[in-house]
Amino acid sequence: MRLLLLITFSTLFSLTAFSQCKYEKNEVDSFTGNKTIITQAKGLKFGLLDGAAIKLARMNDSKKLLWFYFTTSDIFSVRSGDKLMFKLDNDEVVTLSNLSRVTADYIITSGITSWSAKMTYELSPRVISLLSTHDIQSFRLYTSKGYLENDIKSKKKRSNLRSIIDCI
Repeated sequence: MRLLLLITFSTLFSLTAFSQCKYEKNEVDSFTGNKTIITQAKGLKFGLLDGAAIKLARMNDSKKLLWFYFTTSDIFSVRSGDKLMFKLDNDEVVTLSNLSRVTADYIITSGITSWSAKMTYELSPRVISLLSTHDIQSFRLYTSKGYLENDIKSKKKRSNLRSIIDCI
């Protein structure tokens, strides 16, 4: 009996301790039965005044979304249809279209102003397949001012999107 409890406990511990899926929200609406899953944010780039992070979401087992958070030292806006491009480790480029217009909000930290916005992109099955098997080398975000491009230097951050794509 003790051996059975030990095996059960160690199995449950290993499943929870080593799971890469960490959720901000994972619930079913009691009225509609709609399921919502939102992963915790994963960073792609962090600097003194700029940064980028992602979250993934699945709405009611059908719509899969990528939320891209971007912060920089200049105000910017992203129009509906503006592109977010990921260059993958196999040199393929994945292009996503922003779903709605967004204007960055300002943040003041220790007297320094930065601008941050959250963009929303729908993920197709083809894009999900590519992102689940390849790391991101760099990204390009098109804005009202042109585009902002960043290389992802950290090998760990390059695999952040791949590590959570299967969580939705």
